[in-house]
Amino acid sequence: MKKLHYATHYCVVIEVKSCEEVKSRHLRGLKAFGEEFPDCRLIVVSLDAYRRRMNGVEIIPAMEFLSDLWAGEIL
Repeated sequence: MKKLHYATHYCVVIEVKSCEEVKSRHLRGLKAFGEEFPDCRLIVVSLDAYRRRMNGVEIIPAMEFLSDLWAGEIL
């Protein structure tokens, strides 16, 4: 009996913005990338006050992002 081995590929695209409120216009590049690579997780790290999702992109405040990163929740 043959064993099947599956490679797991996980794509995360992270863009950092210095604004306090990410707006739709800030997401143009990530949205275009997401159209080419629809299986990728799209994240904007910013100075926003709260976590949210806009147009399929996760917007995460910088400190929350770092906490999630160190906790292994981003990758």
